[in-house]
Amino acid sequence: WPKLPELPGINYSMDEQCRFDFGVGYKMCTAFRTFDSCKQLWCSHPDNPYFCKTKKGPPLDGTECAPGKWCYKGHCMWKNTNQLKQDGNWGSWTKFGSCSRTCGTGVRFRTRQCNNPVPVNGGKDCPGVNFEYQLCSTVECPKHYEDFRAQQCQQRNSQFEYQNAKHHWLPYEHRNATRRCQLYCKSKETGDVVFMKQLAHDGTRCSYKDPYSVCVRGECVKVGCDKEIGSNKVEDKCGVCGGDNSHCRTIKGTFTRTPKKPGYLKMFDIPPGARHVFIQEDEVSPHVLAIKNQATGHYILNGKREEAKSRSFIDLGVEWEYVIEDDIETLQTDGPLHDAVVVLIIPQENDTKSSLTYKYIIHEDSVPTINNNNVLQEEVDTYEWALKSWSQCSKACDGGFQYTKYGCRRKSDSKMVHRNFCETNKKPKPIRRMCNLHECTQPRWVSAEWEHCTKTCGSSGYQIRTVRCIQPLHDGTNRSVHSKYCNGDRPESRRPCNRTPCPAHWKTGPWSECSVTCGEGTEVRQVLCRASNLCDGEKPESVRVCKLTPCNDEPCLGDKSIFCQMEVLARYCSIPGYNKLCCESCGKRSGTPPPPFLTEAAETEDGVRFNPSEFAKAALMPAPSTSSHTEAVSAKRHLLGKIHYVEEGIHLNVHPPQDNKPRVASLPQRKAHPAKNKPIRLVAVSNQSPSKAGNSHSHNSSALVDLVPVAVVNANSTGTVSSSKTTRKSEKPVDKRRPLRSSTVER
Repeated sequence: WPKLPELPGINYSMDEQCRFDFGVGYKMCTAFRTFDSCKQLWCSHPDNPYFCKTKKGPPLDGTECAPGKWCYKGHCMWKNTNQLKQDGNWGSWTKFGSCSRTCGTGVRFRTRQCNNPVPVNGGKDCPGVNFEYQLCSTVECPKHYEDFRAQQCQQRNSQFEYQNAKHHWLPYEHRNATRRCQLYCKSKETGDVVFMKQLAHDGTRCSYKDPYSVCVRGECVKVGCDKEIGSNKVEDKCGVCGGDNSHCRTIKGTFTRTPKKPGYLKMFDIPPGARHVFIQEDEVSPHVLAIKNQATGHYILNGKREEAKSRSFIDLGVEWEYVIEDDIETLQTDGPLHDAVVVLIIPQENDTKSSLTYKYIIHEDSVPTINNNNVLQEEVDTYEWALKSWSQCSKACDGGFQYTKYGCRRKSDSKMVHRNFCETNKKPKPIRRMCNLHECTQPRWVSAEWEHCTKTCGSSGYQIRTVRCIQPLHDGTNRSVHSKYCNGDRPESRRPCNRTPCPAHWKTGPWSECSVTCGEGTEVRQVLCRASNLCDGEKPESVRVCKLTPCNDEPCLGDKSIFCQMEVLARYCSIPGYNKLCCESCGKRSGTPPPPFLTEAAETEDGVRFNPSEFAKAALMPAPSTSSHTEAVSAKRHLLGKIHYVEEGIHLNVHPPQDNKPRVASLPQRKAHPAKNKPIRLVAVSNQSPSKAGNSHSHNSSALVDLVPVAVVNANSTGTVSSSKTTRKSEKPVDKRRPLRSSTVER
């Protein structure tokens, strides 16, 4: 390959670089000048030279920007032949820093910089890494062992909140090996595993199954048992680095005690340095197994008020596996134990013995004696593999095979124990033998009863049944086999049923709101039949009465006119407008019988009509003498101003008379339809505030002589006023009249 130029821009002008960036035709923008053309490459097209674009990058180093100058690092500078590429080189190492731990194996670092020389003009960076590390403080801590990962989790108890609560954090080893150098902790209260949002400190063990490999800057570094980085040396079963198990001893035994009183009952001790520890109950007992750290008195398993349940946990710097299966407890760990532990039981019933079998491997220099440890050392050959049972035959007929299954048996009492007590390499190979040599019978289809239909009507109902291929066996039993062994077609296992039209039903919608906000109203709803009115049963109601709380009218604050106290006006209390104007007086008179002409009113479909002949009698009542003509006129003006005549929607205002002669009313002359007598309805309307009428202190009943007869009158065709003809009191009026209504209804 040809050698690349020292600076790539030497062979490409700015116009060529614009063509590379934006396409054919683009050139360097000349519409405006920049302070330094090497800062950014601006390009434009000849079709639109004033529209310039840039990719916000400088021209290539070596691009000519002026005579004798070229672009370099975003600046236009004079060309220099010494401006050649220079590769970088490492400087000297610094001294190692402080160790990350004071004991129990830590890590320390040293660094270097790529400055001897610094890479320039596109030169290569320094190869390799800029830091080195080594193990330090490899001696074990003098006091009892403390788990470094557990210490980091414990420090987060007062700092890290999870789900708005603080927790007691326990160490946790992540199942994903790539995350084991990230600090994960487990809540003692809830069992939740939470990332603490930080890396494990340098020197933390990567895994509890590997006591030497450590975390360095979030990565697991392989360390051998010789404490050398990258070493592949491993320990043997009893902890000898690179050993051959020749110094290992297996300690096994069974310890039985019967509790006499409540409280923890000590069984035996297991010394420090023990590995591959295994403890198991010999038989089902009501007692509960417990483990305590001998040095600190801290309970590792089933302490006070702790529930006994199967679980994995980390304590004493090792991982423990506690299993309760068929009411038999088993506890095991790979170790090594850094402190001695005490094995106890929590009695649940007195006078019931508890028998525990144990096994562990330990270096011969640490083998305990019977006197100081209560542990019996037994020979390896006291346990042996024995035939336990035969496996299930591989075929039910026509000859199959089965194999021997071996279990671990204690020689002293021929009792079967856990397989861990026997040496795996001494386990015999399984023995095979023939079984079920009788001839097979022909399988056949067997169908069960049909299940209930899924629907009672419609077009989607179906029912199913179980169909199996059954082979009869020689002992009178049957077994299910694959359907390919049965001859003939498989019977159907699903069929339609109850495929008949469903009867139609009325569909009702929700009830609407009540038509009124108080009192009695109605509610409506939609009632439909989607089968062309062929629905079963009677159609549900679509309208119903709704009763709300009674309407509360405005409270009566007293009469609004002094004329309300006149007894002669009591007959008008049935008019809503007048009743509202004189609520106090009408309320007092509600218990008194109404005036005569009101009691003789005839009821029609539209309401109540009054006999106008009574008004004529009332008009002839003698008027008492007035003390003042002015007061009489004032009284008439006050009440007449509140009452209007309404004839078919047209208001006829009543004007008070100008003289002392009593007269009915001054009605305007207008053309009326012949042969039609129309009743004029009286409507009370308040046109004047009560304060204006309250100045009168004396009342003249002569005003009533003008007022009473005009309450209900007839207008004949000539425009004059005449009263309607009536029969006796017991007879109804001859002509029909409209009922009295309040002004609010008319409007």
